[in-house]
Amino acid sequence: MLKVFKTMEDETLPEWKRKHLEWEALDIAYKSSRKAYNDAAAHADFLLSGMDLKTLPPVAPEAPPMPAQTRYLVRDITSQKLGRMCADRPQGITCYMDEMKSWLDSIGNPKSGEK
Repeated sequence: MLKVFKTMEDETLPEWKRKHLEWEALDIAYKSSRKAYNDAAAHADFLLSGMDLKTLPPVAPEAPPMPAQTRYLVRDITSQKLGRMCADRPQGITCYMDEMKSWLDSIGNPKSGEK
């Protein structure tokens, strides 16, 4: 059963890599344009021009949130990491633990650091 989850994840990997590469390009474009805008705003020519904002270079739209890689199965994971993964995956994931009882005990123990 667990091999099926791995196969499904592997099938979606090329599409996720493509989307992630596109996201990186948008993120870099935004950061580069924002840097150019800030550099131009700090330049003496801008300050001497009466601080006319129309003279500054345009800023690219901010990139959408980074795409989450498809995950159907996680193993041996902390509760914090599991919470972050679930937040990015509204369809849900399957958490497989060798020792689920000890993991649940650590979440309930205030001295363990797991919450």
